[in-house]
Amino acid sequence: LGFYGSYEMQIFQDRLQVTLGGRGDQISVQNDVGLNPLYEVTDGVRNDTPAGQKVLWQSRKASDRSWSLNLGLLYHLSPKLGLTLNGARAFRSPFLEERYQYIDLGSLVRVGDPDLQPEKARFIDAGLRFQGQRIIVSTNIFLNQLYDMVAEIPGTYEDRKALLKTNIGKAQLYGWEMRTDLRLSAASSLYLSSTWIKGEDIWLDKPLPQIPPFSGTLGLVLPVGRLGSLDMQATFFADQERLAAGEIRTPGYGVCDLYFNSATVPFLSVNGRFLLGMENIVNRSYRNHLATNRGLVVQEPGRNVIAGWAMDF
Repeated sequence: LGFYGSYEMQIFQDRLQVTLGGRGDQISVQNDVGLNPLYEVTDGVRNDTPAGQKVLWQSRKASDRSWSLNLGLLYHLSPKLGLTLNGARAFRSPFLEERYQYIDLGSLVRVGDPDLQPEKARFIDAGLRFQGQRIIVSTNIFLNQLYDMVAEIPGTYEDRKALLKTNIGKAQLYGWEMRTDLRLSAASSLYLSSTWIKGEDIWLDKPLPQIPPFSGTLGLVLPVGRLGSLDMQATFFADQERLAAGEIRTPGYGVCDLYFNSATVPFLSVNGRFLLGMENIVNRSYRNHLATNRGLVVQEPGRNVIAGWAMDF
């Protein structure tokens, strides 16, 4: 059950836009007894109490009561240049998968915790936006402090090596992101974007897991007559050597993609557009640091050809 409210106003002769919002939530979670295995079938006969059956977690109820606030400021220094400042206090209730996860990988077991507490966060973001006739630039720096963050900690479960979901005391994420768009003509443009993030477990003074390395994208959009446009882009990732427990180093890599977006095509009573593309054109072999693939699949897909149809209603 949640309630949300937002208010927006313009002051200083409409040069300053202020947005204020708040939310309150009551979240209840209830589970039955969790058994492993739940049952066995032998010769077509179901047995609900097989030998070796164990209780993963008892029946219980949990309740979270949380609230959030956000304040956003957009100040127009001139018609083309603006400054932004955003602050927020937020929360996130753990997913069912985080509370009740049980994945047996043979040599490793991943286990959730029904009693996980909600994550709480304090966030601040400052940015600059410039929009000229031929160039658009936006850049942001941010700091996100997390309390009771849900993370996987190496440990043991029933005398086996395990990754256990748990609340860690305090963590923070900070970094920046930037994007520049340069209009070359009425239908062509060049764009460049980059992102850098650093995550730290303040309590243990160690890197956070699942943090992407520095990355950047260079792209070019060109018209194809009246048929549509081509979007050619190259994305690069740096080495990720700031590793959390259980992670391995990820070498840097780059991939090139090509997309064709058609002009609007009428179809029956709606308009639509075709999308054709080729991803990882050079068939590069690489590993994504954020991938959670299990088993023998460790590389990302090679050369991909995609096709799609988007409709406008």
